[in-house]
Amino acid sequence: MNLYLTHLASQLPKIRQQLDITQEDLSKLMGISRPTLVKVEKEYEKFTHAMAICLYVAITAQLEKDKRLINELRNENNDNLIQLSQEQLREFLEFLELTD
Repeated sequence: MNLYLTHLASQLPKIRQQLDITQEDLSKLMGISRPTLVKVEKEYEKFTHAMAICLYVAITAQLEKDKRLINELRNENNDNLIQLSQEQLREFLEFLELTD
């Protein structure tokens, strides 16, 4: 049993919460079915290296989407929303360190 993978799987609900996405959204981003994601969130040992790579790609894609949104907001000179989005991004990046 790979402790890194089981720990990462145990963090999937928190990761989804930080990304503000549903199981359906994350499963689509990862290229897996929702039932597979549900199973992995309950049975951590089912989380594979391939799923970890898909999770990395999914998180990267979501962060890129968020960065584009920030840039759009910056272009609209809406400083208050930009600061909020940057703060949320900072908190998420801190969360990704997976420390409890």
